[in-house]
Amino acid sequence: MQAIEDRGAAARSVADTYSDILDISHQGYLSRDSINDQGHARSVRAARDVTLIGNRETGEFYDVDGNNRFYWVDQDDTYIGTDNALFDPRQNPATNEADWTRFHREQ
Repeated sequence: MQAIEDRGAAARSVADTYSDILDISHQGYLSRDSINDQGHARSVRAARDVTLIGNRETGEFYDVDGNNRFYWVDQDDTYIGTDNALFDPRQNPATNEADWTRFHREQ
């Protein structure tokens, strides 16, 4: 009876080992797939001349036209893109009526 129990325990141990190996392999696949998805998304954005901007504090991310260095987004999801580091729509009389938040390029 003990021999049967020992064989069963050995078989469970082997099965657990293979299960762990499969879990590791699957996690590697998911990681590679995620990397491929990110690369594809970057390629599509580049082909469409679109930039991903985001605010990590609020978790908001947007695809916007153009390729500016600096972006500002208001509460209505209107954005301003500029290459001027000194531009601040909160200080500009033409645009200071909105609540602007600075977003950063994510790629």
